[in-house]
Amino acid sequence: MQGIVFLLDAVFSFFIVLFLLRFLMQWSSTSFFNPLGELVLKLTAWASHPLRKFIRSYGKFDWASLICAILGVIILKILIAVLMFGNLLEIATPESIFTLALSCAFYLLRLVLDIYVFVILGSALLSWVNPHSAIAYPLHTLSAPILNPIRKFMPKLSGIDLSPLVAILLIQTLLIYIPG
Repeated sequence: MQGIVFLLDAVFSFFIVLFLLRFLMQWSSTSFFNPLGELVLKLTAWASHPLRKFIRSYGKFDWASLICAILGVIILKILIAVLMFGNLLEIATPESIFTLALSCAFYLLRLVLDIYVFVILGSALLSWVNPHSAIAYPLHTLSAPILNPIRKFMPKLSGIDLSPLVAILLIQTLLIYIPG
């Protein structure tokens, strides 16, 4: 049973992260004309394009992608509950539905924060190793909404930008307080 739960979680989490990346890339005005953007677009088009017929993007927000991510989390949590407890009708009480909704919200929030940890870390590492790689610019643009407010308060020290370190520490601190 644990193996099936692990595989479900891995596959669903992969696609949920892709939908969240699509949402975050549009929100941060990150170009999709790069390897990361093309990967995200190709792997999420199967669900987000049909949904776009009913739910339009508004401003910088790609609501169809966010709804796909939310639906993915809900389906994952329900499948895991059914596998763990058996019959869904027996566990469908108002309390369990509220718990499911809260669990889904925390799961999404944790995934978004995890995405930002990896994006910020990747952006910082690439700025030292290969700042002109094809993936460096989208990571830099994706991390900007988190790093720019920190950079306003924290100047560079001897030409070294410590805002990625501060951002990762703050995100990790938040993750401690968000139930998993």
